[in-house]
Amino acid sequence: MNLHMKLLTKINLMVVIFVALVFLAVFGVLVLQGGEVKTLGLILSVAGTFLVAVLVLFLDIFLQKKVFGPIAVYTRFVKKVSEGDLNQKIEEISSGDVGKLGSAFNVMLEKLREIDAIKSAFNSVAAHQLRTPLSG
Repeated sequence: MNLHMKLLTKINLMVVIFVALVFLAVFGVLVLQGGEVKTLGLILSVAGTFLVAVLVLFLDIFLQKKVFGPIAVYTRFVKKVSEGDLNQKIEEISSGDVGKLGSAFNVMLEKLREIDAIKSAFNSVAAHQLRTPLSG
């Protein structure tokens, strides 16, 4: 798990704790009437807190899979390309803007391969011309 995902998980955990405390405080005030605690109100506050916590955890899992997962794949891809491995290709991970980013990476990499081939051809021709004596 990379730093961004760890940070998001910690932030989500803090949000869950904060929401749970606020929820319990609000319902705690509402259920205290005349010094007695209404059992139904307490059950509702605990159930509501649990529901909010579950929703935030599902949101966390969704974001990690749909947003941060493709970004992690793209990060590994870019790292390999920056190390000189031009034999990479990103498979379509998702649709939308993240998928368009993957397509743009693939187009960029194809152009890098073309430029590398042109450079190699130029170097080969230049080396041949330098080795061959001028006739004339």
